[in-house]
Amino acid sequence: SVHLRILEHSTSHEEREVALESLLEFCQEPALMKDLYLNYDCDVNCTNLYAHICTTLGEVAGPSTYHGAVAVELDKSLDGAPAVNGDGSNHFRSKPVLPTSGVAEVPMNALNVLAVEGLLTIVESIARRV
Repeated sequence: SVHLRILEHSTSHEEREVALESLLEFCQEPALMKDLYLNYDCDVNCTNLYAHICTTLGEVAGPSTYHGAVAVELDKSLDGAPAVNGDGSNHFRSKPVLPTSGVAEVPMNALNVLAVEGLLTIVESIARRV
């Protein structure tokens, strides 16, 4: 789809916004989204267009950070084994540690909001059919 190529490769904010607005109009047609899934994703000889649309919208929907993605430090101690502190002492930790220093979230912009609207529209069309 041209829309997806623009969203994935264009650096122009305006081009990406127009592509998202157009893609949002497609997403608002429940029958079209169902047909995309049935005729593309369910056919082993075709690309997974419905999944690609959802994945791309999900990637655009998330606000970025100043220093890249937030890394989650998951210890092997989640299973109850001791973890070693920086000072060499042992402790037990049951939850992952999210680093907070050096990472600042950027507020959502118009592209993020349009992508979220697209995802919500797709979910709503699925809910109506259940």
